[in-house]
Amino acid sequence: MKARPRVLIIEDDPATVDVLVDLFELEGFQTTATGSAIGAMDLLERTRPDAIVMDLVLPYGSGASFLSRLKANPDTAGIPVIICTAFSDTLTPERASVAAAVLDKPIDLRLLLAAVRKALPAVVAGAQSRNGAARSRSRGSK
Repeated sequence: MKARPRVLIIEDDPATVDVLVDLFELEGFQTTATGSAIGAMDLLERTRPDAIVMDLVLPYGSGASFLSRLKANPDTAGIPVIICTAFSDTLTPERASVAAAVLDKPIDLRLLLAAVRKALPAVVAGAQSRNGAARSRSRGSK
């Protein structure tokens, strides 16, 4: 059975979280949600999502500082991030360039779903090549 892609949602508005969780789960994704950057860092210590959908304006640590820490860590740097924000015009080109996509709020759910799906093939391909290499090594050691 094929594993469902995992999406971490980092959003402090409960109504938006509910909509995003419903959207992704209806489309076959596994979801985990948190309302803060600190909560996201805690979750990343225990699990690795295939993609992150996040706001930049968050309580208890900014989304921008979370994004910097995420991309500076070799274990999490490859996780694609889709930023959903009402303040996209304030993003520096450097900050925007580390995201797989930047979408304006209110969120167009079709665009968000398309952005996440577009970001996932690279993640899935990387996992398949790592798994294939591991299988090759284990076959060679018999």
